[in-house]
Amino acid sequence: MPRSKNATRPYRRAIPFALTAVLLAQVAEAADTSNCSNPISQSEMTRCAYLDFKSADKTLNTTYRRAISAMKDMDRDLPGHLNGVEQALRVAQRAWVDFRDKACASYRFIARGGSMEPMLAAMCLADLTRKRTKALKEFVE
Repeated sequence: MPRSKNATRPYRRAIPFALTAVLLAQVAEAADTSNCSNPISQSEMTRCAYLDFKSADKTLNTTYRRAISAMKDMDRDLPGHLNGVEQALRVAQRAWVDFRDKACASYRFIARGGSMEPMLAAMCLADLTRKRTKALKEFVE
């Protein structure tokens, strides 16, 4: 049975987003001269968008850990046959991360090949990450 081109080269789908991640990391390593309250150059705007994403991601991870802890407590308090809320949240979070990464990989195509492409990816990542953090807070509040 012949294999499709996509089946023999699954890495091709991951390459564009991986390249964006590399570009964002390079921008983040640039000199700390960016003024994120009033960025002027495209590289500053991209760096600030990346820093914004990293901040949002840090908040998400803290909130996720709190939510997992709350779900562990809930599992402990429920009868055995009703347990599983912690595992369900872990599975959902993994699926959400995959969704976020793929959604933002497609969003950056608005500026495909342009200097704004990595900035758009970082902005998308930050936006979706903040929305997920807000949703996870419902588990702990």
